[in-house]
Amino acid sequence: MQLGRWDIGRVSAIQSSRVRIEYFESIAEPIAETVDALVQDCQPVMLPVGARVFWCDPDTHDWTAGRVTARQGESYFVRFPNSGEDRRVSGSDLRVRWNRPVQDPLHVLTAGGSEPWFFRQARMPMLNALVRQRAACANVPAFLSSAVELFPHQVQASLTVLSDPVQRYLLADEVGLGKTVEAGFVVRQTLIDNPLAKITILAPDVLRRQWIRELTGKFFTDDFPRAEIRVVAHENPTGWAKHKNSDLLVVDEAHALVQGGDPNSSPYRELAPLAHTAERLLLLSATPITSNLITHLGLLHLLDPDVYRWEDRAAFEARYALRAELADVVYAIDADWPPLLSMNIDRVRAVLPEDKRVEELGAAVLSLLTLDGDLADIADEDELKLRVDELRGHISETYRLHRRTIRHRRSQVLADRADSDFVPYEVRGRELPRRLTIESPADERIQEILEEWRTGTRSALLDMGIEDEDASYAQVYGILMSRSGVSGRDLLEILRLRVEHVEPSIDLDPVDRGLLTFPPVLAHEPDILCAVEEAVAESGVIAFEPVTKALLSVLPQHRKMIAFCGGGALADDLAAHLRARFPKAPMFRHTRSMAAEDAEESVTSWRDAASGLLVCDDSGEDGLNLQVADAAIHLRLPWSPNRLEQRLGRVDRFVESGRNTPHGPAVHYVVLPLDGELAATTSWLELLCRGYRIFDTSVSTLQDAISQGLGFVWRRALDVGPDGLVDCAEQVERALKEASIEIDKMDMLESIHHSVTYSDDVANAMSELETDWHKIRDAVLGYTSDKNGGINIRRLERSIDGRRVEVFDIAGSKPRVDPSILRVARSRFGEDSGKGVFNRSVAVQPPGRRIFRIGNPVVDLLAHVIDNDDRGQATCVVRIDPRRQEEEPGIYFGFDFLVEADLRAAIACVPDAPSAVPALRRRADRLFAPFTMRVWVEAEEDCAVADPEATRWLERPLDPRRDHDITGRKLDELIGLLGGWAGFRKTGVEAQHLARVHLAETAKLTELSAAALGRAKAGLRVMQAQAKARALAGRLVNDEETMVLDNALTSALADGVSDPSARVVAAMCVVRTGIPGQARGF
Repeated sequence: MQLGRWDIGRVSAIQSSRVRIEYFESIAEPIAETVDALVQDCQPVMLPVGARVFWCDPDTHDWTAGRVTARQGESYFVRFPNSGEDRRVSGSDLRVRWNRPVQDPLHVLTAGGSEPWFFRQARMPMLNALVRQRAACANVPAFLSSAVELFPHQVQASLTVLSDPVQRYLLADEVGLGKTVEAGFVVRQTLIDNPLAKITILAPDVLRRQWIRELTGKFFTDDFPRAEIRVVAHENPTGWAKHKNSDLLVVDEAHALVQGGDPNSSPYRELAPLAHTAERLLLLSATPITSNLITHLGLLHLLDPDVYRWEDRAAFEARYALRAELADVVYAIDADWPPLLSMNIDRVRAVLPEDKRVEELGAAVLSLLTLDGDLADIADEDELKLRVDELRGHISETYRLHRRTIRHRRSQVLADRADSDFVPYEVRGRELPRRLTIESPADERIQEILEEWRTGTRSALLDMGIEDEDASYAQVYGILMSRSGVSGRDLLEILRLRVEHVEPSIDLDPVDRGLLTFPPVLAHEPDILCAVEEAVAESGVIAFEPVTKALLSVLPQHRKMIAFCGGGALADDLAAHLRARFPKAPMFRHTRSMAAEDAEESVTSWRDAASGLLVCDDSGEDGLNLQVADAAIHLRLPWSPNRLEQRLGRVDRFVESGRNTPHGPAVHYVVLPLDGELAATTSWLELLCRGYRIFDTSVSTLQDAISQGLGFVWRRALDVGPDGLVDCAEQVERALKEASIEIDKMDMLESIHHSVTYSDDVANAMSELETDWHKIRDAVLGYTSDKNGGINIRRLERSIDGRRVEVFDIAGSKPRVDPSILRVARSRFGEDSGKGVFNRSVAVQPPGRRIFRIGNPVVDLLAHVIDNDDRGQATCVVRIDPRRQEEEPGIYFGFDFLVEADLRAAIACVPDAPSAVPALRRRADRLFAPFTMRVWVEAEEDCAVADPEATRWLERPLDPRRDHDITGRKLDELIGLLGGWAGFRKTGVEAQHLARVHLAETAKLTELSAAALGRAKAGLRVMQAQAKARALAGRLVNDEETMVLDNALTSALADGVSDPSARVVAAMCVVRTGIPGQARGF
């Protein structure tokens, strides 16, 4: 065996330090390839027991296949068919197939290399099932082999990434839409493509175990025991360097590592080299595209350091400003409104007067219109749409901040589309909160003190004549309000930090710390601090009695409840109080004072419990999946609606099957003081409900607009008091509506050009496939059976965690497959890879079960055997037809074709970019789904069999009572009827030619090719416009992406789908004869 390849060959000559190796394809091609190699680059191989070997009888010169039963010295004992004893054969006289797919089944058939028909009977259903799965998933097996429900927006995002040779993307879906699932698909596909991959996940420490659970429980990363997969904490940047040069780096909550605007500060300083050395990069962030300019530049620099450089910040700011104006005009360019095109193209020209390409593409659009703006008689609506798409593609590519941003909005994803067969993506939703008032003298005193701080601050600013500088103090007011409910301890601690620089017991958020400590301390604030100290000292533990009473009033109404306490020590103090009062109650905790492992375990226990209360501080408001809760109680409200959005998003998430996730919104309660006239919290809640409408629907896409207007809101509160918050409601609502319109336009400019994607087609195909899961199971069980041509893999049914699963015991089986074929595949198995189910509805129930589809190691092993095992690919049988009256037998050839896009020309365009090939294949499979088709041709006829009755008879399942393999004397008779072996070969070749002609003329192929070419042309026109835009901009010139999008390659890809390849994957000769004794010959 030559090092670097798994093929076993025969040494035919040795000369000095070199050897000549011959590789065996089949009895029709005993020497398929000859290779000269250095002796030290080769190693001898002893054939194992069970190895399938071929031997040429020196007397008859006939080839025979057999299996090794034992070895003795340089010889082997081989069991040949129809032989009662083993035959001793010298190793030098034996041949072993190389580890390659059979190149020409017809060649094997017409050389006398046919195998018993039952091998074909088992192989073909399995082969067809494999091709159908590949077609459904656009050659992304990770979709089918992951235990998750399939939704079009998640499929689109992952398919976009995986179909791109340069896999560096920002996934910016709104909260709750499944960015982790999208990343999980990419992780699993990376491992399928490269089982030795090095994959690094960078996530907040509190989410590390959730990531591990998702990756192993839904995406089964333990199927790849030789891969290096690490989930690393955000909080440990000093240890990131050892994870450089990852095959894939996934950064969760990426915006959290980029904030600050200084590329030389930690953790960005450590993140940049980690991202730049990764071959593939996914940044996950729910922060909208319109968010902070510097944060966005920081993210884009991670994706592409050459194009988005920190030193070019001024130019980036200019583009950032231009896009707002440009978004308006691009939004208005619509091929469905021809009369408006001229006016809107003139608007584009005015905004971009120096862009010659805009002038050229705009003129091409207008040339299809009359002077009145109508479509010209000679023009075509489809061509107009293509030209408009080219223009928009150029503008989008040239002036968007980055083409590698994928963002889905809740409003788009949650829409129940009438034209879709999919069950809508369901999240819990939201409803207005219920007010839970408490009568607490201690809390009322704290509210009074907070009002004293506000009025004192306002007066101090007026006295000093700096009332116009009140913005920073307004922010302090908001933070104080957010720490003032229920107990005064947290308010006391942050006032001590502000006034006396005493660190709080629980670490403060860096943003809050900066806002709190930035403005100078005013003269009255030490007195406020003393007042809070007195109030806290007087209240003691009785401060928790009113809120405990309120909790007890609602807890019996709900099964699982969350108490959101916000930042500080409130969550720990409340949990301790409740534990002391109710030691046996099912209560759980997730707080910053806990070790990350303990916090994660606590949430898991709460999630799995029949009922219980989970008490969280602000560590539970970001990233956790808490949608099993049927109620949430807010003891305090954050000062920023964006933070409240993150909190609500923990519950308002995807409704997972089988996890007892309630349908419909959770009930929300907000704790308020009984007398709320002076309580800022009461007025703040009013504004959140009426102005921000945050309890009606997600506002995650409006984060930037909310942040921009929040300063005004708190300045108004500082100036007027709590009533000032309520007065802002109408103005806030109006501003957010206007921002929403602008964001719609920005999304069109910034996100991937969707007019030429077909993710719904892929998702629909997979959905249809899953309805026929029984057929996939039947094919797998037939092929792995110990009878009827199966390869004999032991299968068991077991109960694991109370659920039935099927187990394919690869290690404990003695399959009827050459061991060399299994060697590589077996080494890729994880311990539990063979345990799973066939029904996706069962697989997605918790805990997740492996699903036997392509991408699963068992199914991929079977696919490997299908490709490389020659049995079942060439078959020759005689079939008795009692109705046949002719004396001469009928001879038919059947050909099974695999039809797929021809990528040879496209691949030739990227000879130095092998990593682009899988992406090209996926792109091609999206345009032209592969399929199998069987064509029958009767010998010496001039066309394929068209008679439906004859076709039905030929397609009838083989029956051992009537159908028999043609071997020995009967094979000699067949060869005689065809004029010898040369005649057999000639007849077969002619039949295959006719079969190909028929295939090319079938309606299915011509329709598929035409549709694929139409999609390809539409997509490639836009892609070419984008490629030209990048080249003109001097960006990404010379990288793999440019190669994939250049004119030569895109044209080759279009040619490949318009003229697909048809490869013969099985050949069969059928002799049709009457009842023996009534017909000649057979």
